[in-house]
Amino acid sequence: MESTTKELLTGPINEAEYTCWFLYPVLLQATLDCNVEIRLGDSCLGDNMSETESEADMTFYSKRLRIPICLVEVSGAPDEVDKQYYLND
Repeated sequence: MESTTKELLTGPINEAEYTCWFLYPVLLQATLDCNVEIRLGDSCLGDNMSETESEADMTFYSKRLRIPICLVEVSGAPDEVDKQYYLND
């Protein structure tokens, strides 16, 4: 069966695009009944950020407790396999 829809994604995507276009909408739908807020973008939770600490690409916050409850880190492009990249994250 031939598709009549235009391919919107014609090339490789980066971490930010993958997070915004795919991961965020899926997780937003999955948490509709939960009392959480999802914040996008690289964020640090510690006051004294060291060079070895990584930044989260997405953070879930409990609205009731007002604290972060889940961190999401996207490591590398989704179409490339580079195990060393995410092992060092």
